[in-house]
Amino acid sequence: MAKKKDVSRRTVLIGGGAVVGAAALAAGGFYAGTLINGSSRTPATTGEPKVIRSKNGQLVVDLVASRTLTEIAGQQVETFTYNNSLPGPTWVAKPGDKITVNFTNNLGESTNLHAHGLHISPEGNSDNVMLEIKAGETFTYEYQLAANHPTGTSWYHPHLHGQAANQLFAGLYGAIIVEDEGQVEVNRERVLVISDIDFDSTGKPLIAGMMDLMMGREGAKVLVNGQVAPNYDAELNALERWRIVNSCSSRYVHLHFDGAKLTVLGLDAQPHETPVKTDEIILAPGNRADVLAQLGDQQVTISFDSIVHPDTMTAPTVGRVIATVTPTGSQAAKVAGLTGALTALPSLTNAKVAAKRKFTLAMPDMMAGMNHDMSNMSGMDHSGGMNMNGQFTINGASFDPMTVNTKVALGTVEEWTIVNTSNMNHPFHLHVWPMQVISVNGEPVDQPVWKDVVDIRYKSETVVRINFADHAGKTMYHCHILDHEDQGMMGIIEALK
Repeated sequence: MAKKKDVSRRTVLIGGGAVVGAAALAAGGFYAGTLINGSSRTPATTGEPKVIRSKNGQLVVDLVASRTLTEIAGQQVETFTYNNSLPGPTWVAKPGDKITVNFTNNLGESTNLHAHGLHISPEGNSDNVMLEIKAGETFTYEYQLAANHPTGTSWYHPHLHGQAANQLFAGLYGAIIVEDEGQVEVNRERVLVISDIDFDSTGKPLIAGMMDLMMGREGAKVLVNGQVAPNYDAELNALERWRIVNSCSSRYVHLHFDGAKLTVLGLDAQPHETPVKTDEIILAPGNRADVLAQLGDQQVTISFDSIVHPDTMTAPTVGRVIATVTPTGSQAAKVAGLTGALTALPSLTNAKVAAKRKFTLAMPDMMAGMNHDMSNMSGMDHSGGMNMNGQFTINGASFDPMTVNTKVALGTVEEWTIVNTSNMNHPFHLHVWPMQVISVNGEPVDQPVWKDVVDIRYKSETVVRINFADHAGKTMYHCHILDHEDQGMMGIIEALK
């Protein structure tokens, strides 16, 4: 049981070389509630987050979730933060380490914690997203990394059903790095956490309206490390390692890097078998990219285009600058870059498949929702329901915390066909076990691509394979547009010994 304490631009399809078409888009990245008042508020810091490193096989993090006053674009606003920082501190561990998180909830409302991307137990006081840490409570999470745990970039955020989108949107997120053993030599590492947020006239995080819940909320302010369009200094001609996290609750970002040459080492905490050179990356909500960035003597501009769905009623964003990196001053020392192969998971392409399943993602009709009598709508309730025509479902069922939707045998490989019947993309996330993308709309992916958030394009289907290794127990799969998760597009999976 859990333990409580008293207190020409190429469209790169990263993930598998020069793959073309829908399969490459999905496989590569895609590469080409009300916030209550009441708790005390303290000033927050923004910028490159503080780093907490493991020592002698132990990483101990004291993590406090609270409401803070944060300056964003010159305005003092209320945010939710971990350790009064936007983003929260970056945890750095090594394979085999034990991560202990002494968590304190000072939000004034219930919450919990999800270690998104770590291959660890989903039960007890490990990555158990079924726990509820109530206001004022403290709790100790313990995450044991295996000696062969994949290296790469994960992240942490709340996962309390019905409040996940509200709390993430308000500022609760931070990066987790599982370090490799010196296979990459660079002049500098940077964590770049992308998020978005918006505020009402009183400076509190904006409450989502009906269309925000339907489409997934997107804040007017797009932040990198808690700041609007920050500029970072760098050495001339430096080789840097950037760990990029899309921590937006709903927003896809098609990133462009003008002035830098990029090599993608991996996605979603899973190294690529072969690194991929590119000048653009598409990240769905929850995706991460681990890249080498070769700088020169000119400023690097990081910008994004929005991903437009057929039912989107707003003009697309094109070329919006979210950060710059300016080489100044001294010449960077010569470094080797990639000195040895990062350990990728073995391909499941030819693996014995124990079971094949189909998962159909569906949502209410958007136009019907717009025309629905607003007087009959009560919005979203804590159980994830939504009073409009239809529901957010997987295989026809909206999330029920008392129902195990899928049972799998530990130690087997399964093949899942994920079908999206709606007019917008859904980023499909499976906890604990990464997914290898096999095909999209029948088009095979040339090289193995491992992800824990796979973008399922509108009116399409994607086939993935999963090795249910190591960890028994119950956890979740869901759409990582968190408004959709909160409204029911989520199921419970149990791995049985």
